[in-house]
Amino acid sequence: MKNTLPEHWLAAQPAALRIDCQRLLMERFGWTLTDWVTRRRHPLTGRQLSLIEQDAARLAAGEPLAYLLGTAAFRELTLAVNKTVLIPRPETEELIDHVLGRCQRRLAAAPEAPLRIVEAGTGSGAIILALAADLRSNGLLNCTELLATELSGAALTVARGNGAMLDLPVRWVQGDWLKGLAGPFDIIISNPPYLAADDPHLPTLTQEPRAALVAGPSGLEDLAQLIDQGATLLAPGGELWLEHGNQQRDAVRELFELHGFTTIAGYIDSYGNDRFSCGRRPGAA
Repeated sequence: MKNTLPEHWLAAQPAALRIDCQRLLMERFGWTLTDWVTRRRHPLTGRQLSLIEQDAARLAAGEPLAYLLGTAAFRELTLAVNKTVLIPRPETEELIDHVLGRCQRRLAAAPEAPLRIVEAGTGSGAIILALAADLRSNGLLNCTELLATELSGAALTVARGNGAMLDLPVRWVQGDWLKGLAGPFDIIISNPPYLAADDPHLPTLTQEPRAALVAGPSGLEDLAQLIDQGATLLAPGGELWLEHGNQQRDAVRELFELHGFTTIAGYIDSYGNDRFSCGRRPGAA
């Protein structure tokens, strides 16, 4: 076995796992794509083989690659992740584009008024840190005040670590969504749990923290709480941006309307799914 070649080992893995297995192999040994080309026919040592076999077994058992590696890519960032936080999804990256565009328009119209932005339920910090990184690259970071909340102390430790690693000025607060915060805020963002307790997708998501996925019996509980809190914490003209499930757009719109929001809009992701909604508090921006 110790003479196994990397390309032979990879070919022996289940077809559905080969891409992840190749990345595992490369990450564990610090190989680039060029290294893979030059080393794929060099025999693995017994220690190397043992290491990747253990990883491959965990992968085959359903453990996500990001947890195995301890990192996840999100936009241009590499974030530390572990089993206390949800692995950030590619579709969530599109939320940053919408919010960044809004920040740019607001600051262009009133550069003398810094924006106060809060993310509720930050998890690994992916959303607020990606937004902060984009604001920095656009020269707008000094015009904003960024804050993020998280109920889980373990998750908040991950987010703080990511913020420190990226040297981005986010204030981290442990708390239940927006409770106890002093407004007003110009923009509130959240990707809260939105699965119902009996959602058929849950059996495939057992490795990730249930509290970051399941909102309650209907799946709307946390979305409703955020809309209720946002209605009182937003400045006039301020906006609440939410990620939600594909079938929840109409229910989220009704909740926005119930709490007096105006200019309510829904947005699809690149897969064509109803993924995001925004509501504006009445008044001048």
